[in-house]
Amino acid sequence: MPKRVFFLLIGLVILLLVSSPLAEAANDYIIELPDEKIVLTAPIKILWIDMARDGGTIGVTLLDSKGVNFEFCFDGRMQTVEDYTPPHVFLKAIHPSLEGALAVPVGGAEERVLQSLMEDWFAANYSEEDKAQLFDSPNMDFPGGPEEKLKAYRVFQLLELFKNRRN
Repeated sequence: MPKRVFFLLIGLVILLLVSSPLAEAANDYIIELPDEKIVLTAPIKILWIDMARDGGTIGVTLLDSKGVNFEFCFDGRMQTVEDYTPPHVFLKAIHPSLEGALAVPVGGAEERVLQSLMEDWFAANYSEEDKAQLFDSPNMDFPGGPEEKLKAYRVFQLLELFKNRRN
């Protein structure tokens, strides 16, 4: 087989593999776990986000464009100074104490994927003007009203927790 035909066939095989429905899209957020691969496809919707009264755990429920529901939380439970450990992110639950909550390594790849997803969501949904209004307490003219403003503020708080991990 001539070299030209060989390279043409190799190129065709690569093209088919890359364009295959099995290939993950560039707008996928992939969380690799030891026994599972979670793929969330943009655009992502935040169905629910709130802070628990345990000291500050932020729980989140997401829905991706393919209908996949995904929950996670950033543990903010109060700790004593003597027993302090860096708080974990937990997957598969909106609070660390719920059944099925899975702690991931502090600062690990899973956290980085979630941080990227939330940063992208925030940037896609709010203008710089909207972001500035988050801290203008009396201003309730936020797009979507007070409930949307609270959602945006909770996302901002979550992003700050992720960013503080890196410092």
